[in-house]
Amino acid sequence: MLQIIVFFFILFLAILADLYIWDNHLRQLSVVWQVLHFLPVVVLMVSIILLAVKGMNTLLFRIIFIVLLCVVLPQLLLLCFWGAGKIFTNAASTLGTIGLIVAFVISLTCLYGLVWGWRHLVVKQQTIEVSDLPPEFDGFRIVQISDLHLEMFQGQKAFIQSLVDSVNSAQPDLIIFTGDLVSRQSKELLPFIDILSKLKARHGVMSVLGNHDYSIYGPFHDSPQAIERDFNLLKNYQRQMGWDLLLNEHRLIHLDSTLIAVIGVENEGKSGKVRRADLPRAMQGVPDSCFKILLTHDPYHWRQEVTRSTNIQLTFSGHTHAAHFRVADVSPSRLIYSEWAGLYRQGSQQLFISAGIGGMLSFRLGAWPEINVITLKKSTPCS
Repeated sequence: MLQIIVFFFILFLAILADLYIWDNHLRQLSVVWQVLHFLPVVVLMVSIILLAVKGMNTLLFRIIFIVLLCVVLPQLLLLCFWGAGKIFTNAASTLGTIGLIVAFVISLTCLYGLVWGWRHLVVKQQTIEVSDLPPEFDGFRIVQISDLHLEMFQGQKAFIQSLVDSVNSAQPDLIIFTGDLVSRQSKELLPFIDILSKLKARHGVMSVLGNHDYSIYGPFHDSPQAIERDFNLLKNYQRQMGWDLLLNEHRLIHLDSTLIAVIGVENEGKSGKVRRADLPRAMQGVPDSCFKILLTHDPYHWRQEVTRSTNIQLTFSGHTHAAHFRVADVSPSRLIYSEWAGLYRQGSQQLFISAGIGGMLSFRLGAWPEINVITLKKSTPCS
């Protein structure tokens, strides 16, 4: 509901902007140009109304954001420059020209993110130093992928194949997946089962669930029985792929006579829609002195429980997507999450967050879809 209210408010601003531009600059043009001018805001209005009536629809969601990013946002920025020209009349012409250039650049940049950016797959190398890492695991290579949201990649098998090839070429000791395999329902996974089954690592693929994996955002969200059936299908599909799905449990990895524990919990998020993590249960039987790696989808869980009540040395999360937009360390995610991408430390505990691969919106700019290749390194504590 809040999302719809925000969309209608933006629509109101877009209509005002369109009317102002038409009244001051386009009134004398031909009917064809005037129709073309108002067409995007009409498409936006119809899409928002349909979204409000029909509920979540991926196509409508994408149409809304295409118009917002490529048309409405540039127009609003242009109006800001024109408004400044009303105040600084001596520079009105210059400010108007600058505004047109900025609006044009913003529109083209957003278009890049919508058409190509969400497929601009990058491989990021990260070394994580840990003082109490067993020497046998020095150099242990983990590849993390997260937030595939496979609904976004329907018809994009070549992209998913390139993802698998890139992961396998890193020759990982372990592959981890930190949740949100699908966006709304399990059938999104069906076209990709054979491809994702080819992910290979010395110690296999371990995964956990994200909030979208519980089928609560799907077309049957009002039927608990249908939700449960679809949820069970998703779990079975993961096992069919050969992935080791950790549901509040752990696995031990042995090298020589030494072991580390990989702990996986179900989703634990701030929103409260899906809160099924049971960390004490997942850690039951893990020696206290054992080096521990935790997989938990939402980084909110790290400060909420992990750092407060455990000695887990290293946690991997996803969920934030870095808000699909990042310039250096600037991202809208900073407004929502204390930790939103990359490596964080509190005392002897560390958290690594992947910006993920997909999302609900086919748009990425700066926060490119990423594969994270993490090398664990034993560090010497400072004396």
